[in-house]
This record gives sequence, C-alpha cells and structure tokens, in this order.
Amino acid sequence: MAFPNSASNITLPGQQNLTGDEEALFRDKFIPKVMLLYEAKCVLNGLFREESLSGENAYTETVMGRTKVKTQQNRGDYLQSELVESAKVTIGLDNPEYAKIAVDRTDRMKTKILIDNHFRKEMASAMAKYTEGRRICELAKAARASHALTSEVGGSVMSGVDLSTESSLSGKGEMLYDAISNGVQTFRDKDVDDELFVVLTESHIKYLRKYERVLNSDYGNNANTQTWGLQGTLAGVHVLVSNHANSFYGTNVTEIEKHEVDMTNTVALMFARDAILETKLQGNQWYFIDDPDRREYRIQIDAVQGCGVLNPTCALEISKAS
Repeated sequence: MAFPNSASNITLPGQQNLTGDEEALFRDKFIPKVMLLYEAKCVLNGLFREESLSGENAYTETVMGRTKVKTQQNRGDYLQSELVESAKVTIGLDNPEYAKIAVDRTDRMKTKILIDNHFRKEMASAMAKYTEGRRICELAKAARASHALTSEVGGSVMSGVDLSTESSLSGKGEMLYDAISNGVQTFRDKDVDDELFVVLTESHIKYLRKYERVLNSDYGNNANTQTWGLQGTLAGVHVLVSNHANSFYGTNVTEIEKHEVDMTNTVALMFARDAILETKLQGNQWYFIDDPDRREYRIQIDAVQGCGVLNPTCALEISKAS
C-alpha cells in the first residue's frame, strides 16, 4: 500500500510516469540537448585519434622510422638487417574537469530547466571551449615541436604572415590564401599525403570572401556560419571555422590546464589527423545533486581526458612573427 504522500503519488516536475524518480525527465531531455549543443560547438570532434584507457593514466605508442626498398644483389642479402629508428611517445590524462550549473531549489526552477535554453547553452559552451581549446593548444605545440625520431621532420612554422600589414580586406584575403597554399606545399614536401585541415576565424572568412581568386575557386560561398564545421575546401584544404580559434589565437593561453601555450603571434593552424592524439579514461558523466543546506539544485558533468602531440610532422602554424 502506498502512503498518500509517497513519491509515487506526487506529481513531481521531473518525474516520469509516477515512478518517484524526480530526475528522470531532466536526464532524458536536458542532457541530450546539452550534448547536441556541445557537439555543434566542437568543430574539431572526430578529427583526431582517440585512445580509451582502462586502469592507466597514460597512453604510450612506439613510433617507427621509415624503411627503404632495396634490391637483392647477392644470395643472403635479405639476412642483413636494416636498422629502423624507433621512439616512444607518451600522452597522459589531465586532472578531472567539470562544468556545472546551480539553480534555486524550487520546483518552479526545476521545471524551467526543461524549457530555458540558457542553462543548456552555458554548460555546452563551457565544455566546448575547454575541449576545443585543449586541441588548439596542442596543435600549436605540435607545429613548434621536433619529431621524436631524428630521421623525421618535425612541425613547421610559417613566419611573416602579418595580415595587419595589408590595408584592404582583399589584400588580407590574398595573403592568407597564399599562406595556406604554401602550407600545402610544406606538408607535401614533408611527404604528408593525408587530408589537410585549417582552423580559421570568422574574420579570416571575411577577408577571403573579398579575394576574387577565392570567390571563383572551389571554396565558393560556404562560409556563412561558425557552427557548420567542415565548410568546403580552400586550396584543397578542409576549412574549419571556430569561435574558439577566435578566442585563443592572438593570446597567451593560460586557462587550459597543462596545455598552456603562447599564441600571441598565431594567425591560423593547419594539420593532418595524426598531429595530436586524445586520451580518455572517463567520458562525459552526469550528476544531479540536490543540496538542501545551500537551497540549490545542481547539475554537473565530469570527464577525465587528455591530449598531446603525436606526430608534429602533421602540424603547421601560420604566424605573424617575423
């Protein structure tokens, strides 16, 4: 027999089918909507290798040098071993990261969470800025790093691309277009034949749209939004337009723990997929905390992840430094 005031007899705002679970609707509706916003804001999602860890706090990969084809001249030539250089690259985890919101502990405010996109937007934006910021920081580090193998070429920095020296928008667009084109040549000269990407800001798009050669090229008029992710190609390079690049380029990034890097002179970053690697021990996990003492209701997301340089050959920084 259920008591008159038991949970199953009370219409709680977050309850579903009178189960007494006060958070059911919040889990079913709030979390998916936050994650959809988060995915939309992370234009770099899915572009890098990811390794899931179990009972470990780091991922170690052995990178090998290149072997060469040789012709056999005498019997037994194939027994002569060729030394192939190798080295280990270790990428660890960051400290646990979290984003949370807290609202007044009332049924009315709980109900509002389901319909007010402000809460969803705040959490999704905070998560995306940290995740994308970590990737951008590591791409900048990769472009400036030497390779773990002495026989391989490391990252590349293209200096002297100072868009402020051009007064017209079309002039800035031409300078940026030429830099990206030269970046493609740099990658191909280093024998990187993978797909290439460039992370641009909305300001870059404004410059490029004024440059006649771009308007008449394969890039077309696709750069209309900052949330689409892949936006066509420019000089054969996939274009990514990110609000987060706009936040981190031109600054000394200090708020992304363990990934701090000075990008004061960074104009743009180009990369192939193997430039960095992401590690994950715990993906996004959600917690609902009802705190009577503080008279508030909190929704929190936790994650334990990491990111580091894997193959710097696959990264290039376009810099305004002379």
